[in-house]
Amino acid sequence: MGDENTGRLMQTIANPTFDNAVTASAGITATAGFLNLGAPTELTIASGAVTATKSRHIIDTESDGASDDLDTISGGTDGDILILQAADDARTVNVTAAGNVVAGANPRALDASEDTLVLVYDGTLSKWLELAFISNAT
Repeated sequence: MGDENTGRLMQTIANPTFDNAVTASAGITATAGFLNLGAPTELTIASGAVTATKSRHIIDTESDGASDDLDTISGGTDGDILILQAADDARTVNVTAAGNVVAGANPRALDASEDTLVLVYDGTLSKWLELAFISNAT
């Protein structure tokens, strides 16, 4: 993203009455005060790991198993925000602290499609740190 787009994005976020939409990159837009991360893409756990490629992902178990542990998330640079959402009510993704994820409780169970975990990447620690966890199981 060039300096011109960075400035326009910051102006849009700081000034919600700014009328022009700004596309930062990879589908992220800021318009009229909203920051839109675009539709999530699905990541499937493989040997306890996934690679984040954008800020919002649906997470599914390996081979659609009943449950799976996610302990390592590759990708990300200092300050990146990552939102993970459960893929299916019938499968549980347990986000553990065995790798580079630091969550408030171990594990965080994403066991309903409405469950979300929000993380920020700390480049100094080389870890994803929990910002928020919402369990919306009904």
